[in-house]
Amino acid sequence: MDHSTLPASRTWNIDLQFWLMWVIASTAAILISVGILIGLIFIANAISTNVNEDRLAGAIMLPITATILGICQWLVLRSRISKSGWWILATIVGTTLAVGVVQIISRIPRLEWNWDSQLGFQTMFVFIGFMMALAQLPILWEHFKGSVLWILFSIIGWLVMG
Repeated sequence: MDHSTLPASRTWNIDLQFWLMWVIASTAAILISVGILIGLIFIANAISTNVNEDRLAGAIMLPITATILGICQWLVLRSRISKSGWWILATIVGTTLAVGVVQIISRIPRLEWNWDSQLGFQTMFVFIGFMMALAQLPILWEHFKGSVLWILFSIIGWLVMG
């Protein structure tokens, strides 16, 4: 009986070299993002001394980080999943949605949630990790058994970064 039309079964793939490359790519993406942010703040301060560095960083840091993170992770992931080009877009969309929800929540007058507190800041990073993983999960789903664990791993990664 020919089963060539059935999807390939998902497997547990524990490849330490793959995961080491993943951690290196993710760390490099964060460092590159911070370097770009510092450079852009330096340029903005050179153009105008009235630049609010915190506001500028808040507006551009997560989009830059999401884009570079998606690209660096995709460079590793493409060795395992041939059609993983959506990874970059999923990373950007997940981060953008998370930041949008955080912005909406912060504008609810009676909620009085303080994102500037340590707990608020960590909660924001947990939420970003969760939303990003939800956006990325469909790409992993058909290739890796236990891919739902990606949500937990993403949350932990973003919490450590935060």
